[in-house]
Amino acid sequence: MDFEKRFKNWLILCLLLFSGLLQAEGTAGLTGVYSGEYGITMRAAPTGAILGEGVQTVTWHWDFDAGTATMSGTTLSVGFNYAIHDLNNTDPDNDTLHFNDNGDGTYTLYYALQIYHPGLGNPMANTSTTFRITKTDNHLDIITLDDETGPLDGIPGTQIPGVFPLTIEPDFRGFATLEGSDSNNDGLTDERAQALGLDPKLNDNDGDGINDTIELGDDFNNPLDTDGDGVIDALEYGDAAQNPQLAEGIKLISGDELSLSTENNWVLTAVAVGSMQLEVDNIEDVDDIVNKDSTLGDPGLKYSLGNISFTASLPDGLPPSDAVSVRFTLSSPLPEKPLVYSIEAQGSGKYALLPTEDWKVIDPNTMEITCYNGSSRDIDGEYDQRMSASIAITGNTIGGVKRDDTSAGGGSFSLVLFVLLVIVSVGRRYFISY
Repeated sequence: MDFEKRFKNWLILCLLLFSGLLQAEGTAGLTGVYSGEYGITMRAAPTGAILGEGVQTVTWHWDFDAGTATMSGTTLSVGFNYAIHDLNNTDPDNDTLHFNDNGDGTYTLYYALQIYHPGLGNPMANTSTTFRITKTDNHLDIITLDDETGPLDGIPGTQIPGVFPLTIEPDFRGFATLEGSDSNNDGLTDERAQALGLDPKLNDNDGDGINDTIELGDDFNNPLDTDGDGVIDALEYGDAAQNPQLAEGIKLISGDELSLSTENNWVLTAVAVGSMQLEVDNIEDVDDIVNKDSTLGDPGLKYSLGNISFTASLPDGLPPSDAVSVRFTLSSPLPEKPLVYSIEAQGSGKYALLPTEDWKVIDPNTMEITCYNGSSRDIDGEYDQRMSASIAITGNTIGGVKRDDTSAGGGSFSLVLFVLLVIVSVGRRYFISY
C-alpha cells in the first residue's frame, strides 16, 4: 500500500513537472494585438550585478499580426532615464519596433536603446532581446531569455557593449492582454479591469461575496467608492468599503497589498499609489538628472513599493489638529532596515528623508507615520482641517553586499554605478572647462 501511495505521488510529481515544461516552451504563431506593462532590471556583464531597476512599470504593445511593437522608457533607480527607439532612431516621432516569431515560442525584438545622461553623451546602440512568451486564456506572460551571439553568459538579456562605460544587459519582464477581451464575461474588458486594479479573471476581487459589477456601479469609468477614501468598493472587503478611516486592498506597484488607517476623527480621502517618477521637462537637455529629476530619494536604493499619497481630513466643525498618525500595513514584511521618504511640497519639491522620530515600526508588516499639519511635507502647506502627504517606504540596502551576491542575477551594483556616473560627469566638465 505504501508503495502504491509513493508511486502515485511520484506520478503526480512527474505530471506537474511535465506540464511546467510544456508551459515553459512558450507559444508560437500568436495572433492579435496585446497591450500590457513591463518592468526592467539592468545588469552588467559578465558578473550579472544589478545596475538599476525601473522605478515603475511602463506600457508596451504587441501586434502579432503585423510583427511590430512599441515600448515606453522610464527612469532607473540610479536616477537616469532610458528610451526604446526603432533601429538607429530613424523615425523619432514613431518608434515602431519589429520582431520575429522564431517558431519555438520565442520572439526576438529589434530596437535601439538610448541612455539619457549628458555626461556620457546620451549614448545609443542597436540591439535585440529574445523573449519567451506563454499564453493563458487572453493573457501573455513575457520574459527575457539569455541570448548572445557567442556563448551564453547565464544572465537574462543580450550584451550591449559601447552604450555605457559597462557592458549592459536589459532584462524586461511583463504581461500583455488581448485588446477588447473579457475573460470573465462580466461586460468589463480585461484592460479596463486591470486599469482599475482588478484581476480580469475574477468576478469578486475582494472576496466579500458581492460581484464586482455590483460594487463598480453603473459607470465602469466612474466606479463606486462609498466611503470616499480613493479605493473603489470592488477592492475593499466588506465594511472597509464604508469606513473612511480605513483604506484596504490598495495594490502597490510591487504587487504587495497595503492598508491605511487613521484615528482621532481624521478620515482618509484621495488615497493613490504609483511610482516615484515625477516630470522632467526635457530629459535630453538636463545637465544632472540625478539632482534635477525629483523621481527618487537617495540614489542607489530600491523603491519597489513606489509612492503612496493620501489626504486626511477632519469633519466640518472640528478645529485643526497639529498632527495625524497614519498606519501602513503591508501584505509582506517591511524592509529589514526601513527608511521613509516624503515629498517636500513646500520646499524643493523632491523626496527628502523623513526623520526617524516621525515614524515607528509597530510589527514586521506595520509602520506608523506621523504627519504634521502645515509643515513642509503638507502638500497645501496650510494649517487647516486637511493634511496631504506623499510617502515612499524603502530600505537601506547600500553596503554589506556579500561577494557571492554579485554573481549572475544577484547583487546590487547601483552605488558603484552612481559613483562611476559622478566621476565621468565631473571629469567631462573638468576637461571642457580647460
